[in-house]
Amino acid sequence: MQSSQMNVRVYVRAPRGGKPGGVFFLGLYVSRPWIAAMSSWLFGVPFQYLPFEVAARDEGHGVEWHASSPGDRLAIHAREADADVATQTLDLLTNPHTAYFLDRRGVLRRWSIWHRPQAVRTMAVQQARIESLRDFSVSRPLPALYVRSVDYEVYLPPRPES
Repeated sequence: MQSSQMNVRVYVRAPRGGKPGGVFFLGLYVSRPWIAAMSSWLFGVPFQYLPFEVAARDEGHGVEWHASSPGDRLAIHAREADADVATQTLDLLTNPHTAYFLDRRGVLRRWSIWHRPQAVRTMAVQQARIESLRDFSVSRPLPALYVRSVDYEVYLPPRPES
């Protein structure tokens, strides 16, 4: 089931002890309508269909990628750049084990995630326009990460969080 995915998330720490490892999904977008519809209907996961494509190229001087959608609802351009990101921060950003989201009834849900270690490249966002984020206040684009591909497992159905 290959599909481009974009998600807007906030990283969370355990309420007791402050241990990192969780992520809360504010928005989940996939490029295939049937995957969005099936995931939302079967599991209550709030995926939305956003028709977009990601084109990446690596011509020996670093990766450059561009994501775009019809009507420019999404337009992001980024280039590989060194970023001062500690290894443990990259691990937190790319390997959360617990995910949370609000289902369509507003109930906080939790699921578990597992995937192989990833070859992460740090990127500098050159341009970004994301229509679905117009209500978020961001003073400047943050660094982006690029992972060519990764196999992962999500343990569903999600459970209500207590």
